[in-house]
Amino acid sequence: MLPSQSQAKVKELLQSGQKIAAIQFLCNQHQLSLADAKDWVAYLAGEATRPGAQPSTASPAVMRARVEDLLRSNNKIQAIKMVMDEYRISLRQAKRLVDTVASRQGFALPQDAPGIVFFVLAAVGTIFILLSMYWLGADYIFTSKAETVTGTVVDLSYGRGSGNTAAPVVSYTWQGKEMIFEGSTYSNPPAVEIGEQVELFVNPDNPNDVLINLVSERYILIFIFGFIGFVLSLIGYLGLGLGGKR
Repeated sequence: MLPSQSQAKVKELLQSGQKIAAIQFLCNQHQLSLADAKDWVAYLAGEATRPGAQPSTASPAVMRARVEDLLRSNNKIQAIKMVMDEYRISLRQAKRLVDTVASRQGFALPQDAPGIVFFVLAAVGTIFILLSMYWLGADYIFTSKAETVTGTVVDLSYGRGSGNTAAPVVSYTWQGKEMIFEGSTYSNPPAVEIGEQVELFVNPDNPNDVLINLVSERYILIFIFGFIGFVLSLIGYLGLGLGGKR
């Protein structure tokens, strides 16, 4: 076994580009043959396994499990070194084998900062899209079971802190009884004017549960969340995809 001091000296010479000097150092300092000195220099340069090491007798399944354990604990360099030593292969070959195992481990949260940003964008965008789809489905279920009546806009409600935005207040008749319903979406200018007639969807089991058949009342949140979700998820998934190809 080559002393650690000599290994450090060889690595120092290699870092300064003096490979021949490193070989000569081993030949002179430890009376190694030229072939043995070259083997040690190649090993310390990360191009081969340790001279005299025996090929691994461990099964591929056992080696794969060892590599996966090291990868899960973020010890990729140690995994590569272990594969080099066990199979007596070059650094490039060992890295390729470890990368193959890593690629089959399934999805992993990106560790780099840009990767995390793209992951968050993709996740938030997907949630927004799912919300818009949920609201669209809820609208369809409600309107398919509701009964339609005609109401009249009798007032405009200006909410606190809403400035000049207003929501319609609608009067309608349900089973001979006059009812009042206030819309939930405020806009400027208002979506309707006082005196205008609008179609209403009324829940027959609860006549106070009403939906005004206006784009602003039915689809505005669906459109906003769907559009933002599409943009965020597009940026996120493109960023993750392009990052994975680098």
